[in-house]
Amino acid sequence: MTNFLIVLTIVINTIFQMTILPDLRVYGIVPNTALVIVVILALLKGRIYGGIIGIAIGFVQDILFSMVIGVNGFIYFFIGYFAGFARDSFARDNVMNPVIFSILATIFYNLLYSLFMFFLSVDITVNQVVKSVVSLELIFNGIAAVLIYKLLQKIFSQPKIRFTRNR
Repeated sequence: MTNFLIVLTIVINTIFQMTILPDLRVYGIVPNTALVIVVILALLKGRIYGGIIGIAIGFVQDILFSMVIGVNGFIYFFIGYFAGFARDSFARDNVMNPVIFSILATIFYNLLYSLFMFFLSVDITVNQVVKSVVSLELIFNGIAAVLIYKLLQKIFSQPKIRFTRNR
């Protein structure tokens, strides 16, 4: 059941990114909800799930949005895998953890993506790199992390059974 919910989450996010998010641009920047979902699912499920989900979402994004196949899958794999290491180290109820990890992942993603594009001989300037790293995307991803974390935490949390005596 969990795997079905993860696939459904990826499909819904892809549809959301293709239809609604382009209309919510502010100064040409939109939140990277796929990156946020990879980070949050890695924090909720662990590094193996984080890596697999990262590859899956990355390749879907590469096929649909990118001119180079594999770059997003590679970057998202590492982000998901390493964010999954923090699963047992931090409190799951604290909303600030996904926000902090999403902001760090956004910086890491933009730097690594720019580096890959540079080595693949795609025209990219230092100004574009700095603008993409220090941009509204950090704020958007932080806000999206709070909203998505609350939603995914409810979907993927397992109910706890309590046995109490009624008097």
